[in-house]
Amino acid sequence: NTSIPEKKGVMKFSEMKTYKDKKIIVTNEIPSMTQIGIHPAYTFIEDKLILTSNEEVMKTIIDRINVNAPDFTLEKNADFEKIIRMIGSKNNSLGFINLSPLISMIGSFSAGQPNSSEMVANLKKFHAIGFNSVNDNYGVLGKIIIIADLDQINFDKLLSPAGKGNVELNKNKATFY
Repeated sequence: NTSIPEKKGVMKFSEMKTYKDKKIIVTNEIPSMTQIGIHPAYTFIEDKLILTSNEEVMKTIIDRINVNAPDFTLEKNADFEKIIRMIGSKNNSLGFINLSPLISMIGSFSAGQPNSSEMVANLKKFHAIGFNSVNDNYGVLGKIIIIADLDQINFDKLLSPAGKGNVELNKNKATFY
């Protein structure tokens, strides 16, 4: 028997769909995620793994890639270019997350909550995250780079609702402890 036993609350990839010749894997519905509109989906486009919060977002990405939308290619994304320059070209894996859509989603979820508008305004100063891994003689090394407007972020408001925690903010680096 090769079936995987069901576990309550555990996500499993359950359905393969096709949209414009691209195979999309869409997860089953988990009530806690469904309530906030998240049904993760993924596909490969050329040599890139595309992971989205739901099937409709995936279809939008495929549509925009198919028409070569000039504002949509990674090669023309200013934050992606910055991350590539900082990480370098020697990579075994490379990841990029455009934070703007995620922050918009957080804004929608938190609307009406105490201090949510201030929190979202702070989060909007974060633009992208890039990460990589490189195999070398000593093991696997990696970097994580966050593109943000550090001088415009109120880190005390991001750390905790009570404002606890410490932040050291230098021109190009923020250290949390």
